[in-house]
Amino acid sequence: MKITFTSNPSYMNLLSKLSLSLVSLLFFACGPEAELSNIMTGSVNAELTTKSQIFVDINSDGQDDIGFEIINLLESNGPDFPADYDTFAVRVLPLQSNVLDNSTYGYPDALEEDALIDSEALWSSGARNALVLGTFLDAGQFKGQGWRYLGFRLNEGEQTKYGWIRLDVSDGNQSINIGDFGYNNTDGESILAGQTE
Repeated sequence: MKITFTSNPSYMNLLSKLSLSLVSLLFFACGPEAELSNIMTGSVNAELTTKSQIFVDINSDGQDDIGFEIINLLESNGPDFPADYDTFAVRVLPLQSNVLDNSTYGYPDALEEDALIDSEALWSSGARNALVLGTFLDAGQFKGQGWRYLGFRLNEGEQTKYGWIRLDVSDGNQSINIGDFGYNNTDGESILAGQTE
């Protein structure tokens, strides 16, 4: 059996009206939120303890984008290091990325859920190869705060992708839990801390 459509003007007009009605129905039934999400998510689910490192390839391109480490400050400062100070520091290592650092002093922002991450923020520069999440004298905004979000931007050639990674740094800086992450896969588009769709 062969079916042939003709170019009958009244038939084409009816078909056009039906198509427009169907598109309108889908839009109102699903709402504008029905657009495909460009948010990519994943999880690390790792805990670092005293004197260790981990590196994460967030966008699965074969290159590590960000790293985390715990260092022992006694090893680099020797016996003159004050005995009443925390002896560990938790640091982030932005490799193929920058991190949100509105302090501009190398202490990245510990964001609450739904905080905006975009181009308007102040970002770490390539001059800093390690930024402090927590160390002695309550330095670092993540130390003992529970789960918080670290804003990052991935540098993919000419494109910039904004994202977050969830972290929990212990009060004494002996451990860091690294949870899940998400980033907006659309060049230059913002994301909210914790946003997954």
